[in-house]
Amino acid sequence: MAEGYSAIRAAIRAKMAPPADPFAPYLGGAAAAPAKRPPAAPMKAGNGACAAANANPANDGRTPATRPRLQARDAVWYNQPAELAALLDDCVGVNSKDTDGGTLLHVAAERNRIDIAKLLIAKGASRTATDNSGKRPADYAASPEMQALLGARSPGGPSTPVPASGANEAYCKQMWHEATALCGLGAARCTNTASIRYSACLKKGTWY
Repeated sequence: MAEGYSAIRAAIRAKMAPPADPFAPYLGGAAAAPAKRPPAAPMKAGNGACAAANANPANDGRTPATRPRLQARDAVWYNQPAELAALLDDCVGVNSKDTDGGTLLHVAAERNRIDIAKLLIAKGASRTATDNSGKRPADYAASPEMQALLGARSPGGPSTPVPASGANEAYCKQMWHEATALCGLGAARCTNTASIRYSACLKKGTWY
């Protein structure tokens, strides 16, 4: 009797066993083990600078896509290298351009931000990038030190148009106001640089 039950149990187990792999004869007599997927490459974690730029209430008037880039430009204007470096390390392209075709190095040259310009160049900023007017950063150099850092101006490049004589003083005043608008309180050096350029503008007819 016990042998009968054993035979029945063996028959049941045989029916419940998974079917044999039909490809086993072609695989050396054994079923191939399923291929293992390689582990996914870990995603590069951002430092949060761009997320902070998007969340900054000061950027509410800017579209989300442009906020990090515009805040990087603000960091150049306000001479904030640490903030600029964080944005460049997170999501802002060092050679990204604004609507005028200018790069951050163009802005640094015009604002005479020597340390900022050195940081941008160390991060891979192009000295030969041109804006919509065909000008390189060196064409906007505001000091001999900046000129030495960026190199010679564009050979035969376009020059800033000179206003008509009657509008010259108004033009220079407008440029002076724009240059000093973000100097901040107590920024004597920034204001003094703008005043020197204002005097030169009255003589040359151009701010640059």
